Formats: sequence, C-alpha cells, structure tokens
Amino acid sequence: MLGVTGTTLSSALVAYGFAKLQFFGRRTLLRIGLVTFIVASLVCAAAPSLPSLLAARAVQGVGAAIMLPQGLAIAAAAFPNPVERGRATAAWAMAAAMSTAIGPILGGVLTDTLGWRYIFWLNAPVGVVALFMTNRFLPESRDPDAASFDVPGQTLAMLGLGTLTIVLVEARSMASAWTVALAVVAVAGIAAFLRSQQRVKHPMLPLDLFRSRRLVAALIATFTMTFGIYGLLRYAQKQECHGVLTRPMISKALPAKQYPKKKHEFVLRTMDAAALLGLDAVCGFVGRNQKLSMDQNLVFFEEVFIPLLQEAKARELEYRVEQCPMPGWTIGDNFHNNIAYAPGMWIALHRICERHGVGDQFRVHYDPSHAILMGQDTRSIFQYLKDAGYDFIVGGFHVKGQVIDPKGVAAWGYGGQTVERGDCDRKTGKPSPRPADHVNAWKKQTALCEHELPGTAKHDPLGYLQNRTVDWLDHQLAARELLKLDVANTALVIEHEYPRARIQDKERLAPILKGSIAFARKIDEAAACMHALHSEVLPAQDIPVQGRGRVAYWT
Repeated sequence: MLGVTGTTLSSALVAYGFAKLQFFGRRTLLRIGLVTFIVASLVCAAAPSLPSLLAARAVQGVGAAIMLPQGLAIAAAAFPNPVERGRATAAWAMAAAMSTAIGPILGGVLTDTLGWRYIFWLNAPVGVVALFMTNRFLPESRDPDAASFDVPGQTLAMLGLGTLTIVLVEARSMASAWTVALAVVAVAGIAAFLRSQQRVKHPMLPLDLFRSRRLVAALIATFTMTFGIYGLLRYAQKQECHGVLTRPMISKALPAKQYPKKKHEFVLRTMDAAALLGLDAVCGFVGRNQKLSMDQNLVFFEEVFIPLLQEAKARELEYRVEQCPMPGWTIGDNFHNNIAYAPGMWIALHRICERHGVGDQFRVHYDPSHAILMGQDTRSIFQYLKDAGYDFIVGGFHVKGQVIDPKGVAAWGYGGQTVERGDCDRKTGKPSPRPADHVNAWKKQTALCEHELPGTAKHDPLGYLQNRTVDWLDHQLAARELLKLDVANTALVIEHEYPRARIQDKERLAPILKGSIAFARKIDEAAACMHALHSEVLPAQDIPVQGRGRVAYWT
C-alpha cells in the first residue's frame, strides 16, 4: 500500500516541476511523458521479479507526472474561446472520471483472464496511438512565464507529505518511537511549507487561492470523493484477507492477487532474502481461511497463493509446505488449519499450481510427526504418493517425533480436546478475557500427544505398529524406496519441539541437540546401508530379500 501511495504522491509532486518546464513546449513534454510511460509499462510487463517491477513502476510514475500538467494547459491554449475551452475542459474531466471507473474493472478482467502483465502490455498500443495523434492533430504551445521554480516549497512539500504518508500507512507496523518522530517531522515539514508559501515570489501553492469559497468547496468535494474511493478499496482489501465479501461485489474488479497484504509482503521479503543467500527454497504453511469451506479454500488458494508462487518462480525458488495440521496455535484454530495437511490435499493444490505454470514451485517439506498426529504412517503416505504419480512432490524433510498418549486418544480421539480446556469463559463459552488463559488452547493437541526431539524418547514396539510414534529407521528407508529423491542434496532438518527440553541455557541445550543430530545421522546412515543391501547388493548376487518389513496398506 505504501508503494502505491508513495508513487501517487511522488507523481503529483514531480508533476509540479514538469509544469514549470512548459516553456520547452507542452506537446514536446507530453510526448516525452508518453514515451517514458510506454517504455516503463513494457518493462513492468516483462519484469522478472518484484524489485524490478517496483523500479519500473517508479519510472512509470515519472512518465505520468510529465504528462499530468500538460492536459488542461494544452486545452486552454488550443481553445482560447471561453465557451470552447469549457467544453474541452469538461471532455477532459469526463475522460478522467471514466478511466477511474473503467480502469479497475478492465484491470480485473485482464488479470483474471490473461494475467496481470497484460495490464501493462495494454498501455503500449494505447500509448502509440496517443503519440500518433499528438503528432498529427496537436499544435505546439509554450508558456514563456513558466520557468519559475519554488524549490524550497517543493522540497518541504515532499518532506512533509512523504513522512505523513509513511505515518498514515505504516504506523501499525512501526515502533511507536519511529511513529512519533516521523509524525513530528511531517507536522514540521508541512508547517514550514505553508510558511514558505507566504514568502516566495512564485509559490508552488498560492495561499490566496483558498479565499475563494467555490474553490474550497470543490476541494472538499474532491477530497471526500477520493477518500471514499480509496477507503472502499482499502476496506475491500481487508475483507478479502478475512474471506468475507467482496467476492460478489468487487473481487472481479480487483482480483485478490493484486491486494497488497502484509503477509504477502512478509513472504516476498523472505523470498528476497533466500534468493540473496543463494538458497533453493523457503518453507511455510498454506493457511486455511476459517470462514470458508475447504472447497472454497481451494479457490482462495488459487486467487491468493498462486501469485506468491509466481514470485517464487521469478526468484528460482521452491515453496515447501510443512504439512502440520496446526491445531491450538490460537483459540480459533482447529485441525486442518493448514490446508496442505495430507497427500490428497497436496495433490489437489499441486494440480492448481500446474494449471498456472508453477507446479515446480510447490513442494512438501515432510514432517513425520504430523503424519502421526493425523493417525497416518510415513510408509503409507509415501506409497500413496508413488501410486498417484506424485512421488516427486517431497522436496525435503523437517523431522521431529510425536509421542501419542493412548489415554488422551481414548478420551478425545485424534481431534484433540475440544471443550473445557480453560481458554474460554465457562459461563459464556466465549474466549477468556485473560490472555494468560489462551495458552490452554494447546490442549487441543497436547491432550493426545507431545512432540519428540529425535532420539530422546522411549517407544514400545506396539507404538510403531499402531502409528503412535515415528519409526525413524523405516521413515528413512521408505523415503529411499518410494520417493524420487536426490538423497545427497535433500535437506533433513532437525526440529526441537520437546517442551520440557526447551531450555534457553545454550550450554545445557547444546549436548541435547548434538546427541539428537548424531542420532538422526546414524539412523539415516543405517537406512542407506539397508537400502543398498536390499536394492543393489543382494539383487546383484541374485539373492532375495528376507521378510516383508512394514507394509504400507493393503490394495
């Protein structure tokens, strides 16, 4: 939002400077602005990454700023008769109003049908036609008295309005000290600007204009209209984030993929950091919109998440989804809070990605503890992926264990503790007003299980058979047997989430992590040896492998 607002503000301020260059010729300036705008639009359309798109948008704003002051000035010069000039001004205003109404709708249709880049491609032929018409029908005109610049005024206006824009748009995401400091700078800059306008010979904004009641009334009406338009769009953006709304009213005119959300901005910053570090992937979830059905969430994924994967593609990155069902992070969470929780959903989401050309960007960062939490086992999951033709979709491993409490499962099942956890008021059933109570939301999960740091828990053999804990050796063996992996270059990340060992003392924590990592490495080495024996050594001697091992599922 700051980028859009900043571009608009800078265009308006730069436009003042170009208005003062009209002694060069208004038609000449208009043509320079058109060429700048067309070239910047083509760069935007072909932009390979977000930074290059933003840079091109800034240049596009400069082109618009060059054109902006010329329109009415050319109309005034071309139609010296007051009646004709009034008609020309009315036509100019009507065209501007129509573009404000039609632009978002046309942009939405192009984005939904052809893609957002066509919004910028469209500018090229329109701009070329405009260039031809200016050369064929528009006479040159100049303003010999337009060379006076109010440099101090323009500088103070940029300082005051620029910092005010930052405060209004970004205050909630900044530290309070920065907000106060920038607010002081904004007030001081605007006050200094107004003071300067009383002293210079050719002010940027002659304050005498505000003595006209008609002008003041027109400015108030314009402000109210503009505030209403942009306020509606901002409201629509917020509502779209929460999945209410706007779909029937405005989502076609302003597709979700255009909405500047803070979460999107955070993910894009993460992707930029990963690209700068030379990494291959970023890891996260695919959050569920709780106000929509699961099928509606697939539509929501296509509208909101696909643009992120397109950004990942531009940076040559994968987005790897950890399949955590995510119960209990907040009071409002429930199972399947991350819609990419199981192979069936991975495949459904990947098919959507394939339709948009970003199938290679969507991969799974598999965590066996989440399979246990969902009552599944790793071998069956990998077998299902192989049978479905998606044995390529696992891009890495994010390993921790899960120790299932049979007593908790007997009480609540695999859905976790659903009531009387202590995070809600007993009388009203609404979330407790005491924030300290909200930690009890974790009972949705901890009532039936507890995380395991690999190698730190004891397991009975029956636990492996009943999928109540991770069979580490078979996990690593099944990955080699059933998935398409470049084992040597596949990440195996150890996650420490055993609550009682989550100590902050690094000296105490270091040997625990060292031992767990050593355990995971040795298990992986053992699995590699077993796989080599089963798939290479014994077959080479024409000797069959003994026994059956774990069986995925009966088919």
